Amino acid sequence: MAAAPVGPGSDVVEHADVQALAFHAHKHHLHAAFVPLTFADRAAAGAWLADVASRVSRSGPGGRAPDERVQVAITGDGLRALGLPPETLDAMPQELMDGMASRARLLGDVVDELDRPVGWSLPAPGRALHALLLLYARTPPARDDLLERELGLLPAGVVAHPSELSDALRDREHFGFADGLSQPYVVGQLKDRLPGQDVIATGELLLGYRNAYGRYPETARLPGVGLPGDDLGRNGTFLVFRKLEQKVGAFWRYFEDQAVALGGGVTADWLAARAMGRWRSGVSLVHAPDVDPAPATPPPGANDFRYVDDDPMKDDRHGLRCPIASHVRRANPRDARGGTPAESLEVVKRHRVVRRGRSYGPAVAPNEAAALSPDADAGRGLYFLALGASIARGFEFIQQTWLTSVGFHGTHRERDVIAGGGPPDGEEPRSLTIPARPVRLRLHGVPRFVHTRGGAYLFLPGLRALAALARWAASPP
Repeated sequence: MAAAPVGPGSDVVEHADVQALAFHAHKHHLHAAFVPLTFADRAAAGAWLADVASRVSRSGPGGRAPDERVQVAITGDGLRALGLPPETLDAMPQELMDGMASRARLLGDVVDELDRPVGWSLPAPGRALHALLLLYARTPPARDDLLERELGLLPAGVVAHPSELSDALRDREHFGFADGLSQPYVVGQLKDRLPGQDVIATGELLLGYRNAYGRYPETARLPGVGLPGDDLGRNGTFLVFRKLEQKVGAFWRYFEDQAVALGGGVTADWLAARAMGRWRSGVSLVHAPDVDPAPATPPPGANDFRYVDDDPMKDDRHGLRCPIASHVRRANPRDARGGTPAESLEVVKRHRVVRRGRSYGPAVAPNEAAALSPDADAGRGLYFLALGASIARGFEFIQQTWLTSVGFHGTHRERDVIAGGGPPDGEEPRSLTIPARPVRLRLHGVPRFVHTRGGAYLFLPGLRALAALARWAASPP
C-alpha cells in the first residue's frame, strides 16, 4: 500500500513496480557486492535480464526476499548494446548516454590532456561497463553465497568483471563522521518523516511523477513491448555510482599538524569539524559550535536546523558557527542559498538526491589514522550511490555548482576540501576559510583527501521496464 501523500507531487507511487533501492537503503543487509557486467551478446543479455527480473527486489510489501536484495542498473552503453532504437536512446539524458568518464573534468576529477580520467580502475581499462548488479545480504557468508549464485546464473554472453565488495554498513564514514543524516523525505515513501527532513516531490526521485516544478518530465518510449503508454521511464530513476578513495591518514595528519601550528587550544577535531560542518557525532556546528556533545549516536533532531536565523551570512557574523565553505553547507545550503529563506528552500529542493552509499576497506580509528604510512593509507573509501530523476539537476549540479565551485557564496578560490576535487596536489593551492573573531582563520596547503577511482551513470528501471528491455533484446519487434 502506498503511503498517503504529504506534500507536492502527490501521485500515488506504484511501489510494486519500483526497484527497492529507490526507497530503501537496505540497512539490515550490512554487506554489499557491486558486480560490473558487459553484454557481449545481445540475446544473452536479454535472456539474463528476463531471468534476473524475477529476483529483483521491489519497493512494495512482499517484494523483497528476507535475507537478500538484488537490484539491476544499466548504463547508456548498455542500452545501446541491447539494441534500443535511436528515438529511445535520444530521449535518454545526455549525461547517461555520454557516460561519467566523459564528464570527469566538470565533476572535478583529475584528467589528462585529453580529458580522460586519471587513476580510475572501474571500469577496468579496455572493458565496457554495460550494467551493474547490486547485491545485499545480512552477513559476509550470505553475501558471498548470493554473489556466487548470481554469477553462476550469468549466460556466456554476459561477462562479469571483478566485484566490488563493501565493508559492513555502519553509521560513520571512514573519516569518522556520522553519515547519511540529511536525506530528504520523498513524497510517497513507506515510512514516517524524521525531524528536519525536507519534503521533496516524488518526481525528484522517480520518473513518471510530478517534480518540484509540478511537471511530468519527458521520458523515453519503447514501443511494441507491452509497456503502458510505451513509457520506459515510469517508476525508474537514475543511479550515480562512484568509487571514492579516502586518504584517512592524510586527513587527520593534516588537521593535527595545523592544530599544533595554531596552538591556543585548537584541536584537530575542531578543525576537521569546520571542514565538514558537523562534529564526528553528527551534531551540526549550528547546534554546538564550540564542543562536540559526542553522543554514542546522533541525537534526535541532529538534522533539524537552518542557517539564516542561527548562523547567518550578514552583518559581521558570516557563518561563525558553521563555515560557509564547509562540506555540509555546500552540499545542502538549506535556507541560506540566497533570496528569502523560503525561496532558498524551494530552490534547494530542486537539487536534492537520495544517497545509498557504502564504505569499502578496513576502518581505522581517527586517533590512530595520522600514524598510517602512505602505503597503509589506501584501499579504503566510499562507494557513493545517489539516485534522482535528473542527473544534471541533481548530482552534477551539486558537484559542479556547489562543491567544486571556487566562488561558492562569496568564497575566494576555494573548493570544498572534502569532495570538491580539482587538479592534482601541487597544481592548485587549496585552502579553507574559517570565520572567527577577531580575525578569521585560513588554512593553506590542504591536500586532496578524496580521489575518484571510477564510476558510472546508470538507469535503474522499474520492474515492467526491466522485463520490457529483456523482451526487446531477446526479440526486437
